[in-house]
Amino acid sequence: QRSGIEIPFPIRTVYTFDGKENTPNREREALSGLSSTTLFSGLSLDAAALDQWVRDAKLQHYSSGETVVEQGSQVPYLYVVVAGAAKLSCKLADHRVVELYQLERGDFLGETTLLSGADSPYSVAAHGDLEILSLAVADVRRLIESKPSLAIEIGQIMDIRRKAVAAAGNR
Repeated sequence: QRSGIEIPFPIRTVYTFDGKENTPNREREALSGLSSTTLFSGLSLDAAALDQWVRDAKLQHYSSGETVVEQGSQVPYLYVVVAGAAKLSCKLADHRVVELYQLERGDFLGETTLLSGADSPYSVAAHGDLEILSLAVADVRRLIESKPSLAIEIGQIMDIRRKAVAAAGNR
């Protein structure tokens, strides 16, 4: 405390993670599970395509309350919920935050940037432990070129969410 200067006591925060470890096999398992989701049903990935996606995809973990996507930001990935749940909400002009949906296994987010290049109209935060698979927008666009019906399905979900955000603003 010489010269009136205090030295702060060092604080150490230790985070532990009890979830599954990220390994190429875990990412492959998560990608294989995509075919059971509504969005990717009917999509067949051969071994070479699956290997490419495993190299490019990232499995990410979030704890309860952690923000995955911030409203107004560009989302560089299409995120697919692998395990857990997330809350999709939007902040209105009067600064109220309205919860719109709960996303669960197989649901996706990041579609606005993927299809229109616009900023995200909503925020997404983990509701409990959350595991998501991040698919690069460029990879998903290539997939859409090979399966154009995928763009229609993503567009329909995007339209439903856009209407929910507009309806929340009118409350």
